[in-house]
Amino acid sequence: MKEFIIFVGNIGTGKTTYRNQHFTDGSLIICPDEYDGTLETMQNRMLPEIEKGIQFENRIIVDGVNLEKIFRSQLLYYPKRNAWKSIAYDFGPGNEISLKRLIETRNYFSSIDWERIYYDYFNLYQRPSKDEGFDQIISIDSL
Repeated sequence: MKEFIIFVGNIGTGKTTYRNQHFTDGSLIICPDEYDGTLETMQNRMLPEIEKGIQFENRIIVDGVNLEKIFRSQLLYYPKRNAWKSIAYDFGPGNEISLKRLIETRNYFSSIDWERIYYDYFNLYQRPSKDEGFDQIISIDSL
């Protein structure tokens, strides 16, 4: 069965690291962090990529924060419509370790700015649930 995987978790919780360690099989990777521009720009690029991938791929991984149920519902439209298995990998809202790693490894913002951004995302986090339409939810401890 084809798989549509959505990573859910705060910045710095290890989503991309996990992806790079566990999904090296040529899956279609859609990573909004790699887009420039606004949320609108991301959606205008990301959603067409998903639409095209549904036609030609066996696994699609959306590697982004995907924190809110309302946003995930837009993504879940595709596997539901095409009878794909939908899986959430839940990395959680984050913790002090992930915040510290973020501040230490990404120096293009000050630590105060990173902390503000991190906690803004932290407060948006909504745990994924089967009620949203996921077939499976896999909890991953933050790396």
